[in-house]
Amino acid sequence: MRGGAVALAAFVFSLAAATARGQPTRTRDVGFAVVRYDKNVAQRAGADRALGAITLNEALFAQTARSLSYANGLLSMFDDGRFSLQGTLAGARYSAPIAAPTLVNRAFNDYQGDFTLSAATTAQDGFMPTLHLALDGGVTLASQRRALRSAIGMARTFDGARWRTTVLGSARFWMEQGRARYAFNATPVQLQGGDILSDFEGTWSWEGTGGGRYELIGGLRTGEGIIGKSTWGGFSASWPIFAGAYLAFSAGSYPVDLLQSLPGGRYAALSVRIPPKGLSRRSRALPRSPVVPPPPTHPELPTQYPIAVVVGEAYDSLYLREVRVWAPGNPVVELLADFTDWVPVPLVRQAGGDWLGYYRVPPGARRLNLRLNGREVVVPMNLSEIDDEFTGKVGVLIVK
Repeated sequence: MRGGAVALAAFVFSLAAATARGQPTRTRDVGFAVVRYDKNVAQRAGADRALGAITLNEALFAQTARSLSYANGLLSMFDDGRFSLQGTLAGARYSAPIAAPTLVNRAFNDYQGDFTLSAATTAQDGFMPTLHLALDGGVTLASQRRALRSAIGMARTFDGARWRTTVLGSARFWMEQGRARYAFNATPVQLQGGDILSDFEGTWSWEGTGGGRYELIGGLRTGEGIIGKSTWGGFSASWPIFAGAYLAFSAGSYPVDLLQSLPGGRYAALSVRIPPKGLSRRSRALPRSPVVPPPPTHPELPTQYPIAVVVGEAYDSLYLREVRVWAPGNPVVELLADFTDWVPVPLVRQAGGDWLGYYRVPPGARRLNLRLNGREVVVPMNLSEIDDEFTGKVGVLIVK
């Protein structure tokens, strides 16, 4: 119990420090899960049946054009009175984009280098706390519809009994086609004892017209020293319900974590994502663009990109701003963002290929996408991209 309390205190302190440095975006998920651990681990822990748990998941992230900070905490209270706590802190630093070399410029527009430092800890009744520290460096080749990242790094892991050193590699490829997104991950690992393992995982996700998102995952582990199952899979789905909240369901299995000596198992979970400001009593009618006099100046659009977005300065204390989009050649352009509750709102076409709207945009890291012609959802090319659990790939814009 003492180790669990120390891990919890360290996580909360680090989370508070990360929050103090910027204005991160927060998500909160409350739900119920059922998990059945692998048979040998379940018997050792005194739980040879499926366990029910109430779960609380909090996440914070802040992004700029050259950096990313992320914190996540998951607390599970099981029906036999025990608890489980998992926490993650990660930070990344990116180089400026560089034009892709001739050899690959037909598939990718540019590339970026990055360094990532992450820390993960667990604390639960019946087990010693664990700690996993990893540092890697990688290169990402990217274009509007696809990306490829390869990286190599080192990790130090305390599995509750001893420290281990691990050599890590990774390769990830993803591409978008219409409303579907495909991804493939390969993660080779050399353990301290010399065993070499490789995990391969494929993901297919699809976004429905009503805002729902569906995902299938399948994985395979090959190599030496495999413990437990060597294959796994899962399904997840999420739907918008009301007042900015989402309902999510997931089920599947996961393998043994050989680095932290954490058990594998099977699971099913149902959760609700609560908006950061709580549930609004107002209906989710389409936000209307307020009628205001034309501003004396407009934010400058980076027209060197095929699709771009800019947000102007606030006109009043309620952060009314001009939102301007460069998307020539499209008959309809709509904005989806955290400040519109992810409801598509139409922009007004202007002369010359740009689009205009006025919305209340608070300062901080704002997440947004554009929908073109009522079908294709894209990330403006002048923004940084991140993965979002419910909306897929989103752009991040820092608003001052």
